[in-house]
Amino acid sequence: MSTSRVGLYTLGIAIPILMAYYLISRYPIRKFYKLYIYMTIFIILIFILFLTLPQFSYIKNKIFQKIIVSALNDPSFIDRKSGSIDLIKVFFINPYIGYNLSGVGLARFLYILNTLPNLENFNSSMFVGNNIFYELLAAGGLFGYFFLLSFFLNLVGYSVYLYKKLDKKSDKDIVFSVTICIVLQLFMLIFNQNILRIYVWVNIGIIYFVQAYYSKKLQIIKYNEN
Repeated sequence: MSTSRVGLYTLGIAIPILMAYYLISRYPIRKFYKLYIYMTIFIILIFILFLTLPQFSYIKNKIFQKIIVSALNDPSFIDRKSGSIDLIKVFFINPYIGYNLSGVGLARFLYILNTLPNLENFNSSMFVGNNIFYELLAAGGLFGYFFLLSFFLNLVGYSVYLYKKLDKKSDKDIVFSVTICIVLQLFMLIFNQNILRIYVWVNIGIIYFVQAYYSKKLQIIKYNEN
């Protein structure tokens, strides 16, 4: 389950979300509720036809084989799944404090695999987790995970606050876009390591910049009103 494959799955989720966001922002549900009722009925009917008509059986089998069967049997997925299970085991060895981000991989070797890494075939991925959320749990323990989770929830929550406060649609779109990017990126890293990747923090930096800009803008608007 490589980043590229999870990225394709993420696109499959993101595109309908973005389409729904565009429709709802342009055609409010309260004013165009009949349109949404018709669209929902149409989508349900298409889905039922796709599941029931024999003409689509070949496509259904191909989708099932490619997306589910091949993914679950892929050696990359099996290795990452095994690594994720090991991270949970590492967490339960020291559930409150954890082993810090640089110690998770080594703890896995010492306590779960009962061996030392072969430095002759050194690979940096040997010392990191295979699941970003489990890695943070094993690295920070319950205490550290609480603060990290609070950090990300606050990040997203403040974007939601700004989104509600801003009036211009273009401003709302910018806040929504940069925030949904980090959410989808974290989803993509479910089976990939790790939180220290530069592009994660680049996106977080962009969100903070956007939040700071619009916070100041709202303060100026409020000041001018008074």
